[in-house]
Amino acid sequence: MENEIRILIVEDLASDAELNIRETRKVLDNCSFKVVDTEKEFINSLGEFRPHLILSDYSMPEFDGLTALSLAVEHSPETPVIIVTGSVNEDTAVECMKAGASNYVIKQHIKRLGSAVLHALEERKLNISHKQARLALQESEQRYKALFDLSPVGILVQNSNNYIINVNQAYCRITGYDKEQLIGNHISVLVPGNDADNILVNTATIFRDSFFSREAECIRRDRSIVNLELTESSILLEKGEKGIMTIAIDITERKKAEEALRRSEAKYHDLFEANKDGISIIPILPDDTISKFLEINETGASMLGYSKQEILDIPVIKLETGVSETELKKRKENLVNYGTTSFESEFIHKSGKLVPVEVKAMVIMFEGRPSIMNIVREIADRKQTELLQRMLYNIASAAITVTNLEKFFECVSSELSVLMDTRNFYIAFYNETNRMLNSPF
Repeated sequence: MENEIRILIVEDLASDAELNIRETRKVLDNCSFKVVDTEKEFINSLGEFRPHLILSDYSMPEFDGLTALSLAVEHSPETPVIIVTGSVNEDTAVECMKAGASNYVIKQHIKRLGSAVLHALEERKLNISHKQARLALQESEQRYKALFDLSPVGILVQNSNNYIINVNQAYCRITGYDKEQLIGNHISVLVPGNDADNILVNTATIFRDSFFSREAECIRRDRSIVNLELTESSILLEKGEKGIMTIAIDITERKKAEEALRRSEAKYHDLFEANKDGISIIPILPDDTISKFLEINETGASMLGYSKQEILDIPVIKLETGVSETELKKRKENLVNYGTTSFESEFIHKSGKLVPVEVKAMVIMFEGRPSIMNIVREIADRKQTELLQRMLYNIASAAITVTNLEKFFECVSSELSVLMDTRNFYIAFYNETNRMLNSPF
């Protein structure tokens, strides 16, 4: 029966067993009983009857309470045992309690049994609750450790005073330090001197806004500089202390490429056709008249699937999609006020597919007339990287904050569904002991 309390009585005298049943029924309405008086019956009942509580006599001809207590601790550790005996001295009582008894009741004071039963059952609930909480915490810590250690991006955790308390191998590879060399050090060990004064300012921003994304320089162990794209968020550490989790991507190569492009702009005529980015020039006409390209390099044409000659005959406005009047106005204002503007957009490929691009436009003089030079870079790979970064960050955050595996699985499945069909998606854990994969979901 649902919610029925099952009580196993270890007693060789039927009258004493009946006395235990009577006193228990005074405090419990919905309960069932089973009486045994041998070790074999007792062990079988632990598995078949699955008692919530055990009431055991201390001394019997073929069995005894201490043995019953020992077997209960071994086979059913969550089941409390109350020793009910005719007489007990202080040493025996201490022995029973040390062996794991929840309580003991002298038969001459049998009226105490009801309160002892209620206390033992409440203690059982608390023990089960604590065990479940410990298991949930252990599982959460295991998930966090796996994601932390195996993440392909660098992850660093610092406390509110900016001392490093944990770092993964990917971050170590970026900085050239061993994990042991970073933990315990102030974050300033990784920050160039010209940016050290901003540590406190950035920390305050992270704690205020909970999230901060930026690019920064980092000093490696060999004193060389790397450029990082940082995503930082406020987190709660043990004992409720505030901390900061930093996810870092090494963008040194990308920054070098951007700097090389900046320097090459002064020599764009010589490098026009050889440039790996698409470069085009359009005239500035009065009254925003729709124009065609004055010039475009082969890279820019092939980026959209055209030959150079084909694309020169196409009005520029037909190659871009989804641009609002507000966006066009903003671009024009930037060009008028600053001579340059940057934006991301989607161009239309000859095949009809959309090509995500990053555009840097600037006002120049071309063949004696005001024109706009556009440097166009396809950013499909970067968009994919940004998507993966957001996904990894959300999964890492969930590993710290969610309270059970089911919610964590939902988070992982939701994030991965952006990239793949997760209807037949499973999470498996590797057991190092038996070298087997367990797939709970």
